[in-house]
This record gives sequence, C-alpha cells and structure tokens, in this order.
Amino acid sequence: MRQKEDSSKRQFSFPKKERICSKIILDRLLHKQQVIFTFPFKCYYDIEPCNSADTKNVMAVGVPKKRLKRAVDRNLMKRRIREAYRLNKHLIEALPTEQGKYAALFFVFVGNEVLPFNFINDKIILILNRLLSDNIENIDK
Repeated sequence: MRQKEDSSKRQFSFPKKERICSKIILDRLLHKQQVIFTFPFKCYYDIEPCNSADTKNVMAVGVPKKRLKRAVDRNLMKRRIREAYRLNKHLIEALPTEQGKYAALFFVFVGNEVLPFNFINDKIILILNRLLSDNIENIDK
C-alpha cells in the first residue's frame, strides 16, 4: 500500500530538478523563437537531446509586471500555471524519453487579468497537446 502512494506522489510532483533556474537556458529559449501561442499564454519551447536517462522535462513561468501590476496577482497566476503544468505534465513525459530528448518550456502570461484555474488548466493542456503533435510530425519528417 505504501509503494502505491509513493509512486502516485512522484507522478504528480514538481521537484526542483524540473524547474528552469538558469538564466542561460531561459535566454536560449527566448532566442530560438520556437513558440506556441494560445491566448493567454505564449510558450517558448525547445526539444534537446539529453545526456543521461535521469534528465527530466524542465519549465519556468513568467508573468510580466506590465500585464499584472500587483505582485499578489502575479504570484497567484504563477502558482496556478505551475499547478496546471504539474497536473498535466504526463502528457509530454513519454515523448522525450523515448527519443532520448527532453523539453524545456517557458510559459509567459500575456493576459491582462487574473483567470480562474479551470481556464488556465484547459489552455495548458491545449499547449502540451500541440507541443506533442508538433514534435511527432517533426520526427516523422
């Protein structure tokens, strides 16, 4: 019983290893200009070969001060975006590991108001599915 609980927690966890903490990786994502736009998000992404089998997909979230002036609102949106990603990251986890690659994602919020979690969750699922389908098409070519 204990092992089942541990495995389910690991599936939906979001440890530090899966977060982009490096400014170099963020700059590389922004300069590559591979973007999926689904209002209210712009998702910069890059699929790169990984060196070890331990490498996981990584992500970061940005909510510009220009869009949401109050820090409380920016932090709330970041929490909601991270939670939506955490719950749906299984959609893209299978693809990179099969090809020996990992995905680096940077979600930028481009809306002007705080949105409900259900709306954000639907948009994150849409982005992850588009990312998955785009990469399957590129692999087939």
